[in-house]
Amino acid sequence: MDIKVLLIDDDNFIHKVVRKAADGVFSVCHAYNGPEGFEIAKSEQPDVILLDVEMPGQNGYECCEVLKSDNTTKEIPIVFLSGKTTLRERMLGYEAGADDYQLKPFDTVELIAKLKVSAKYKTERDSLKTEIKTAHNTAMDVMTGNSELGLVMRFVEMTYGIRQLDSLAKQLLELTSSLDLKCSVLFDFNGKAFTYCSSGLLSPIEQELLESCRTNKRFIDFGCRTIINYPKVTLLVKNMPLDSPEKYGRFKDVLPTVLGATDAKLRLMETNDLLLKQGEKTHFAFTNIRHSLQDLVKSLHVHQADAGESIERLAKSMQFELPKLALEPDQEEFILDSITNTFDEVSEHLSNSNEVNITFVHILKEMKSLVGDLENVISATQQDICFMQGAEVDIDDEDGYQMDVELF
Repeated sequence: MDIKVLLIDDDNFIHKVVRKAADGVFSVCHAYNGPEGFEIAKSEQPDVILLDVEMPGQNGYECCEVLKSDNTTKEIPIVFLSGKTTLRERMLGYEAGADDYQLKPFDTVELIAKLKVSAKYKTERDSLKTEIKTAHNTAMDVMTGNSELGLVMRFVEMTYGIRQLDSLAKQLLELTSSLDLKCSVLFDFNGKAFTYCSSGLLSPIEQELLESCRTNKRFIDFGCRTIINYPKVTLLVKNMPLDSPEKYGRFKDVLPTVLGATDAKLRLMETNDLLLKQGEKTHFAFTNIRHSLQDLVKSLHVHQADAGESIERLAKSMQFELPKLALEPDQEEFILDSITNTFDEVSEHLSNSNEVNITFVHILKEMKSLVGDLENVISATQQDICFMQGAEVDIDDEDGYQMDVELF
């Protein structure tokens, strides 16, 4: 029998009638006064209560108020039994909390129909409450998930402007703390490990776990602890919510997104560091080449000047000394012509050397411009690295690029 009915009535005849009507249709529990009915209702949890209005001691209205005021019985439908047909009686029953009203004497078929309707009403109401609770929980899960997604998006947005490892770790641990997670994190930056902890102090065993599990699989679960690995970041979660599968699953979805963004940021910071180092090397090479070309141009100028002076001295010397040699005119003319031709050839070579000098000067100007542009790039990149490390730099314009910061 699917329906359980509690009859509270001081009249034995009514009990017999209801018992007979219920035979094969529903089960009946019997109580003969209000207090007894209340105790049976709490223990048996019937589907419907048939309650007589007129009883000695505690009447039906008072008993109904007691039943509706108790958390264990307030949801049970109550059908009043009464011989009074006035509207006032029905209003009093409704005010007391009754769900239906049955007049005495009653037809058993009608009574059974009312009991079935009341029982169905209770079943549908319970089902609806369950659905509402489920919908509420689902809505709360969605809202919580959206809130967590909002935190992740805010973290990703904030990483754009982060330039220091400490700041990146602080934002990451603040995010996990807002999710009620206690975490430690390891950053792999240029091959060196940097560790941080939400509690401020990383224990030796946590340090060892973070370092030894870096090359393991993406997720490592042990008890309520989970390690999540990415190439540049490893996160240790110390209090995964094992008692809440939904929350546990959400965290398994959310945290990889966070660590993926952190990993990308660390790679970008490493790229900036590499650009700075390569810029230093290129700047050093360009500076050396420029200095070498400058020395070469100076040397060419000196040799040109020396060659010209030597030719002039030779010409003057020959003009002065030849008459003293008592040479034949044709011999003297031959020697002078040879010297003149040689002088002309050397002058032509010196003229060509001037063109080379002009070319060198042009190259030096171009290199100076390139070196200046490179210094600007290095300066900007170096400032990013220094912000990242919290250090200061010194740039000397005369001697070229200098860096007093010890890189990671």
